[in-house]
Amino acid sequence: MTKRFSGLEVDELVDGQRYTLVLAGELDIASAVTLHGAVARARANGAAISALTLDLSGLIFIDSTGLAEIILTGQLCDRDGYAFALVPGPRAVQRLFELTGLIGALPFTETAAEASLDGAAPPAIGSAPVASLDGATPAAIVSKQELEGT
Repeated sequence: MTKRFSGLEVDELVDGQRYTLVLAGELDIASAVTLHGAVARARANGAAISALTLDLSGLIFIDSTGLAEIILTGQLCDRDGYAFALVPGPRAVQRLFELTGLIGALPFTETAAEASLDGAAPPAIGSAPVASLDGATPAAIVSKQELEGT
């Protein structure tokens, strides 16, 4: 299923219990809600999901709100017991992860195929240094966590 709003297109791919959300376009303040909705639909399947991958390879732009939405998605996957992985975006997108120091803290894989390997689940986001964001967590994460009831 493809959804396109506010400059972001999300293709939802399902392979057994593994969900991949392929993002294309711009992930920013205007479109983060689109990603949030796609993640909510995947999570609504409950026991039918074991892993969620965000494929960033089709993005052309990401801002801090998009980054916060990715971090929130990882935290929700960790809380719910799902494996979480990211397929890297183009250089301009990856630059934001480098500048914020998150490139080594998030579970990036080399390719979409690597993210879907059986038995090779990427580390949960909680096992990476993302927890070091204490006190510097973007406001978007806090408000969405409150909405999620966490």
